[in-house]
Amino acid sequence: MTNEEARMNLEKLLQIYDDPGIIDFTVIVESIKMALEALEKQIPKKVRITTSTKRCAVCGRQLSGIGNMHPTRLYCQKCGQAIDWTEDE
Repeated sequence: MTNEEARMNLEKLLQIYDDPGIIDFTVIVESIKMALEALEKQIPKKVRITTSTKRCAVCGRQLSGIGNMHPTRLYCQKCGQAIDWTEDE
């Protein structure tokens, strides 16, 4: 199972349990939300390219200048988001 598939399954589960009319599953709902947040950070996001820098797609932290990629940095140092350094052609 991929991270994306796990995220989709957790989101479906959240929709089921986030109905206060059924039973109060507050602890389960909060646990699922925390798991989704952590899992989302593990799915690499492409860097956001500006005129002079490459930035984290989530928090906007500068990751490198245009001419100097740091592909060894797998995660944003500020927010922990996984980074995808590939560029679309």
